[in-house]
Amino acid sequence: MPIYEDKVILDRPLSEEQLKGIFKKHDKNGDGRLSRKELKKAFEELGAWIPDWRAWRGLCNADANGDGFISEEEMNSLVLYAMRFGYTRVSKGNIMPIPLKSYQDRLTPDQLKIIFKMHDKNGDGCLCREELKMGFKELDVSFPGWRAWRALCKADADGDGTISKNEIDGLIKYACELLGYN
Repeated sequence: MPIYEDKVILDRPLSEEQLKGIFKKHDKNGDGRLSRKELKKAFEELGAWIPDWRAWRGLCNADANGDGFISEEEMNSLVLYAMRFGYTRVSKGNIMPIPLKSYQDRLTPDQLKIIFKMHDKNGDGCLCREELKMGFKELDVSFPGWRAWRALCKADADGDGTISKNEIDGLIKYACELLGYN
């Protein structure tokens, strides 16, 4: 279902593959890495309000080895970072950023999974209470710490205090109920 704003029909947010394609297109020297300058150009295309700052923040979030470039191995982290801003294609073919928080009722279960996975800070594939809390903060729900505890009560089937990959569907079901999705 399209989102309407200022009489312009907006499509769904760009997929991971679409974002990855846009970033790869801006590897102008073909070295398989993205510099801050190349990132800035990509974020300009995406319609970021301050593309140079967004490129710097993208490097801060995704440059795991600290070399000042985004390599192929770091691309998924960059894409997850960019997905937080919900860049979409406008019917005219331009791209427009839509903050996800403004469109909570429009998030799909896959987008919810991405939001929670972004907060897996130690990369172990499991979400602890603090990581869940950060995910609920991202969704702008009230009492995110309590919501994280409730999510663990409802979705942590093995009782280990984390949401594993096998339990993520229970978390998403709880998040959908919390946000009033059908």
